[in-house]
Amino acid sequence: MLTIEDGSGVAGANSLVTVEEADEYFTTRNDEQWLDYSTTEKEAALVAASYSLFRYGFRGRPTYPTQRLPFPRTGMTDNDGLVYYNDEIPDRVKYAVIELSLRSARGELQRDVEPNKRVKSYTDTVGPISESYEYFDDGETEATVSTAEMLLSTFLHNESSARHFVSVPFLVRY
Repeated sequence: MLTIEDGSGVAGANSLVTVEEADEYFTTRNDEQWLDYSTTEKEAALVAASYSLFRYGFRGRPTYPTQRLPFPRTGMTDNDGLVYYNDEIPDRVKYAVIELSLRSARGELQRDVEPNKRVKSYTDTVGPISESYEYFDDGETEATVSTAEMLLSTFLHNESSARHFVSVPFLVRY
């Protein structure tokens, strides 16, 4: 069951975005793949995407000591110096969760990846449990930046961990 964090420290919250918000986002962008998933699959993807935000180093600190998700945050600013309210979840964060949820639904939301390394391949075995990552060599410098990373980059505490992305006010999916 999806329990939405609305900025007030909702007990048991497990997502920053509703299925309806994600549906609207992808409908606006003519992305029919998301709409093919069941509500249960969408909810699971939104939960996984919301929790995946813990891998990023956001500015500020969680507003409530008991909150289960990285947002809302106290003392958060963006790269332009804009200050966000303690109970505010920026739209860019919600859009990033939505983008990450599609990757999660496709099985592409990877966990435990080494920071600042691009994954070349990933294998997964169920019995007797196995998981492996192969990374591109350091000499391969072509950066791949996901839409989610670009959306989140303006809120990260350490810009170098964001690969120093450029803040983009409007994004168009192709």
